[in-house]
Amino acid sequence: YDRMPTFPGDPDFSLTPYHTIESIGYNLLQVTMPSHCGTHLDAPSHFVAGARTTERIELGRCIGEAHLLDLTHRGPGEEITLDDLAPYDAQIQKGARLVIRTGWERVFPEPRFFTEFPGISIPVARLLAERQIALLGLDMPSVHTSEFKLVHEILLGAEIVIVEGLANLRDIPQ
Repeated sequence: YDRMPTFPGDPDFSLTPYHTIESIGYNLLQVTMPSHCGTHLDAPSHFVAGARTTERIELGRCIGEAHLLDLTHRGPGEEITLDDLAPYDAQIQKGARLVIRTGWERVFPEPRFFTEFPGISIPVARLLAERQIALLGLDMPSVHTSEFKLVHEILLGAEIVIVEGLANLRDIPQ
């Protein structure tokens, strides 16, 4: 929707009527948005110089069975730890697609959605990279509030596709 909140410091999102049914027979909107807006994919090139851009990612990394990790016990600003992942250890394997549900999507569009979300700890990022998972989906707007650069570099350096800002995960079973 027009003026949808975006990550602090990112360009605004806007929907501007360009044509209308009355003017030329159909409605057409002009969409202006940053690439890091709403539900979006982080390609390795997002933080790793010379790495794969979105169009060079193998589509198979993004399509297929995914495992839902329910971490709704994690609150604002808390880190997701290795202990949190322990019950899901068997699912954290090479090529796995993991989706983390924290319930943080419910906070959108409050400004704190972008500043107080739970984050992926550095040890968790390293484990996921070592295990060579294919994709990590999150219901948060980014991977961490303060250590975002290092966590992104670890995950994207291992060519893990990150999908941020997922919505309606409460409706998805395991």
